[in-house]
Amino acid sequence: MRQETIARPVELEGKGIHSGRWSRIRLEPAPQGGGIRFVRSDLPGQPVIPASPDAVVATRRSTTLGVGEARVQTVEHLLAALAGMGLWHVEVQVWGEELPAGDGSVATFTRLLSEAGRREIEPDGEALPVRPIPAPVLVEEGGATLVALPPSADEEATLALRYVFLSQHRSLASQQYSFRFHHDGDEHQPFLQEVAPARTVAFLSEVEALRREGLAMGEPGMAVLVGEEKILTALRFPDEVARHKLADLLGDLAVLGPLAGTVIGIASGHALNRRLAQTLSAVFQGGESE
Repeated sequence: MRQETIARPVELEGKGIHSGRWSRIRLEPAPQGGGIRFVRSDLPGQPVIPASPDAVVATRRSTTLGVGEARVQTVEHLLAALAGMGLWHVEVQVWGEELPAGDGSVATFTRLLSEAGRREIEPDGEALPVRPIPAPVLVEEGGATLVALPPSADEEATLALRYVFLSQHRSLASQQYSFRFHHDGDEHQPFLQEVAPARTVAFLSEVEALRREGLAMGEPGMAVLVGEEKILTALRFPDEVARHKLADLLGDLAVLGPLAGTVIGIASGHALNRRLAQTLSAVFQGGESE
């Protein structure tokens, strides 16, 4: 696939969904080979945090990247937006510990990236490699499962994701959603329309306990709120929860760069996504060293 970055800098500010604190980000074009990296511009020395499996330091209700004492929380929505739009070279300058949440969907960032535009870094340069999943990989924990499968011969430039959301909640049914990402195409509208608008979910019964832990400190409009007897937020899709969980999975796997194959998640979350990314990273490193 072509190596592309954004055409111009863009900025976004707002509150984080967990910390409730105000922050600002500025997306900057990056050179070929620069990858996706976060810069804590508000800290001494402006430490750089790469979007890599080794930099994932926490997965409690969101994904946090860190190097040394520097942290950036809730990066999965921006990473999903970048991966879904095929932008793998972007510098993210951050003022604050958590990215702005917007409405709790990936669309907060796809709109920003659309505003930034895109450009090819070096038209005659090397193509960005898409790494196929080399062998079946299974990770499990409790009742959650993730399986990654190699691509078939005619799917070498695509990543197929499928997410199964299991629920025993009286007002929220189990649901599933599938989507295929094409790395060799310029058409991103299906992702923008069908995946990006889906918002994160919050259960009213859990909110107070989470706030005692310093989480879920954002505003109600940042999530689909589920009450004991009914869903309190108008849904954008009947299967919005599964769509957003699929987007989270895409964002958490984006630390590996563009992948080809199939990944199926059943009741999985950020912690298991991290384990799969680290397992696949070890498989890739082993394959490269042989």
